[in-house]
Amino acid sequence: MKKIKPLGNWVVVKRISSEEESGIVIPGTAQESRATSKVVAVGEEVTRVKGGESIVAIAQHIVKFQNTPDVDENYFMIKDCDIIGVLEEGEMK
Repeated sequence: MKKIKPLGNWVVVKRISSEEESGIVIPGTAQESRATSKVVAVGEEVTRVKGGESIVAIAQHIVKFQNTPDVDENYFMIKDCDIIGVLEEGEMK
C-alpha cells in the first residue's frame, strides 16, 4: 500500500470493524452506520488528534479511496472538524 500524507486540516483514518473494536459481531446494516475509525496520519494544521487514536466522526467531508491502486478501501480522508470525539479506555462518567 502507498503512504498517504494529508495536507492542511485533512486526516487519514482507517475504519475499525466491530470485531476489532469489541470482539462482538454486529450485523452489516448496523456496522455501516458506525463512524469509529483509527487515525493513521494528520495534516500539518491538525492539533486535536494524533496518529493511533480511535475517534468518532460524522464525516460531512469525506474522500474514499475506492478503485485507487495500492490503497486499501478501508482508508478514508476526513476533515478534522468532522471529528466529534476521541475514544479512551475506562468507563463513562
